[in-house]
This record gives sequence, structure tokens and C-alpha cells, in this order.
Amino acid sequence: MKSILFVSLEKKGREGTLASLRVIEPGIADDTTRKIVGDTIQKLFGLSEENCRELITSTKNRKLAERDCSIRERLAKSRGIVKKRQLKGKA
Repeated sequence: MKSILFVSLEKKGREGTLASLRVIEPGIADDTTRKIVGDTIQKLFGLSEENCRELITSTKNRKLAERDCSIRERLAKSRGIVKKRQLKGKA
């Protein structure tokens, strides 16, 4: 849900995102999810537009770095598996 929120913040800005969250909040059946959305509304309401932009930028950069690291780890793992198969085939 957090990544969806940041995409919304980036496209709609703070006010647009707050409006969207306020619209969906009453229709959420799950108590936990409704509480998370309510807490998010309160936190966003307390942030300035500038702080929201900084939050979006830093979160986006962190997510991109995590994704890139994950891709590198998966590639390294797959290369290790291929090497092991090649060594077994030569033995």
C-alpha cells in the first residue's frame, strides 16, 4: 500500500492524495486497513507540501536502490547456480 501511496503523492500532490484517501476511507471494511489509511491521512495532513516532496523523493530513491540491489543479488545467485551446474557437468 505504501508504494501505491507514493505513486499517488507523486502524481496528485499532497492535497489530491489526501482527498482520495478521505473518499476511500469510509468504504474500507477491514478495521486494520481503515486505521492505516486514517493514520496516513493524519500524517500527511501534518506535513507541508515541501516535506511531502522530500519524502517522495527519498522514498523513491530508496525503493529504486533496493530494487537494483535485489536484481543484482538474483543475478549473482542465478550465475552461481549456472556455474555449479557447469562444474557438475565437467566432473
